[in-house]
Amino acid sequence: MKRFIFTIVIAIVLAQPLSAVAADEASPHSFSANVLAATEYQFRGFTQSDEDFAIQGGFDYKYTPFGAYVGFWASSIEFPGLETNSPASVETNLYGGFTGSFANGINWDIGGLYYYYPDHDENFGAGEYDYVEAYGNLDYTFEGLTFKGFTVEPSIGIGFDWSPDYFGEDDDGIHIESFIGLALPQGFALTTNMNYLEVDGDKTFPGGYDYFYYSIELSKSIGILDFAVSWFEAGDDCDDVLAGGDDDLCEGFVFTVGSSWGG
Repeated sequence: MKRFIFTIVIAIVLAQPLSAVAADEASPHSFSANVLAATEYQFRGFTQSDEDFAIQGGFDYKYTPFGAYVGFWASSIEFPGLETNSPASVETNLYGGFTGSFANGINWDIGGLYYYYPDHDENFGAGEYDYVEAYGNLDYTFEGLTFKGFTVEPSIGIGFDWSPDYFGEDDDGIHIESFIGLALPQGFALTTNMNYLEVDGDKTFPGGYDYFYYSIELSKSIGILDFAVSWFEAGDDCDDVLAGGDDDLCEGFVFTVGSSWGG
């Protein structure tokens, strides 16, 4: 864990001068970095930190003329019930893709992502944690809209993720996500997510599972810090299959504070 935190800090320190150089020279290359602390790491409606504190961070590189990007992100984890028979303390994401905008203002993003758990040992008997996903996203912001004198600028988005061999050596995994965002007075923002996950069973969960989940988040930036508080809740298969009947693992409040640099 100490090595993980040290790596994140070094990446962020290095990203700041690199992004400044890119901006000063009007370079097509841009660099950014981010760090975040959370009271819980929630992923697709299920806790990844056993309802405990998590630290996260990453960095990104983008080549502007082509809209091409690559990035690295990592988080501390603690999977409920798996600490002794198949331990893993870090999740890392390696990803890359292309992004751009259509003439009508709709933004698009396509790419691939590799989930890698460096200290996981599949010889403990659990299925292999590492897996890959392909993804595609669309979003649009209604700029300039006001309500009672306040700028609201609603935004909407939808995304699709597919894995041929989901976490734990299960079969196909399909994830559909959607969001609605709204700017609020005093610099606050409200975001709601409605999502669906379906996984065909194999090694870890032979019967498979599927469920809807949602989250509601209120956020605000103050100086260089970004604050957010959210509530998430998932459906029955999360409670009964993934959490083994422990509803608390599939719902809860999460508070985060983070910061980012570059662009």
